Amino acid sequence: MKTNSLALVAVMMLLVACTTVYRAVVTLTQVVDSAAVEYARLYNDGLVPTELATRVAAAHLNFRVAAGIARDALVAYKNGTAPSPEQYNVAFTAAQQTARDFVGLVTPLLPPHQSIALQQRLREANEP
Repeated sequence: MKTNSLALVAVMMLLVACTTVYRAVVTLTQVVDSAAVEYARLYNDGLVPTELATRVAAAHLNFRVAAGIARDALVAYKNGTAPSPEQYNVAFTAAQQTARDFVGLVTPLLPPHQSIALQQRLREANEP
């Protein structure tokens, strides 16, 4: 019975860890998507200088690439084809940085309340 209890505790700890990882990924993606929607509205209204538009496009592409690598690393770890979560951790850290870069370019264009809300959600996505 004691062995079963230990196994149950181990499974529950694994489930909590996975939920935390997925929550961080989903939150990070939601923040970038929210920033992208607001940016697109401003861009379509002609309120974004060309030079900034080029930088924002590059930052968004960098995020998409980094997020894709993080997704692949998470799937590999989840499927047992990666020996440890280290590859995912490195990839997710890169995705976090590229998200910060993208959001950092967009938030100065937004009203203060939207900028603050996006930055707060981004911080939440970066919490373990």
